Amino acid sequence: EKVKINITSTHPFYGTVVMNLAFHLVDTAKVVGEKVRGATDCFANVYIDKDLNTGKEDLLVVIMHEIHHVICMHSQRRGERNPELWNIACDYAINLM
Repeated sequence: EKVKINITSTHPFYGTVVMNLAFHLVDTAKVVGEKVRGATDCFANVYIDKDLNTGKEDLLVVIMHEIHHVICMHSQRRGERNPELWNIACDYAINLM
C-alpha cells in the first residue's frame, strides 16, 4: 500500500492504474518461468521478485516499468507475435520513456 500511495502522490497520472493493481512479492521464477526483477500479467497483477535486493528508488523503477506494460496494453496487443521477442521490444520501448 505504501508503494501505491507513493506513486499516486508523486506521479498522479498513474494513480488510477496503480490503485487497481495488486502487488505480489513472489519467486518470479515460479510465476513467469524465469528469474526476473518484476513481471505483470498486464491486467491486474504486478509481481516483484521476493529476493530483489535494491533500494527504494530501484524498486520504484521496477514497479513503474511494470505499470507501463499495463498502460501500454502490451499483453493485449501482442497478437500472434513471438512472446519473447515481443517482450524484448516492449521492454526496449518502455526503457526509452
